[in-house]
Amino acid sequence: MNEDFKTLRRREDNLGISGLAVLLFSAWDIVRFVMTLVMNPHALTDFLERMGVEPDEMAIGGVVVVAIYAIILLLAFLIRLFIFFGARAESTGKKRGWIYVIVAALVLAFIVADQVSTFMDLFNENAVSEAEQLGEMDTATASGLLNLFSAFALVDIIVSSAIVKKIRKKYDIKNGEVI
Repeated sequence: MNEDFKTLRRREDNLGISGLAVLLFSAWDIVRFVMTLVMNPHALTDFLERMGVEPDEMAIGGVVVVAIYAIILLLAFLIRLFIFFGARAESTGKKRGWIYVIVAALVLAFIVADQVSTFMDLFNENAVSEAEQLGEMDTATASGLLNLFSAFALVDIIVSSAIVKKIRKKYDIKNGEVI
């Protein structure tokens, strides 16, 4: 029984820390997007040129692309904020349902799919040039490491939540108190 309570406390701590990590990695995505636009202002115009946007429509195209990307980042942030609040509530002894855990699993699936897609694109036979591919590999490696840490935090949330729920059910613990 005492070992179960130690495990419960450790897993509750993990939920709080991993929930915060998921939120911080989402905030980093926003910072990275803004830094990309500020540090490399031609990235947007290069992207629009590759998409076939006419030169006289670049301004409108740029606004549309930035707006769409900002909306996607905002939605991703709100989803991860939901996961954070669920994990934090669970870590403080409040009973939470499985919805935030399911959402965490879906986000984890998207991260894994994105990493597989990025990895496949880097080693595609149609790579423009080796120099460009090496430059993309640096960016992909840095992003991949951050995605790996984010995925680890999500896995920890999923596992810790299941263990916390199991121990609380076993000892009939509600709101941090044994009933």
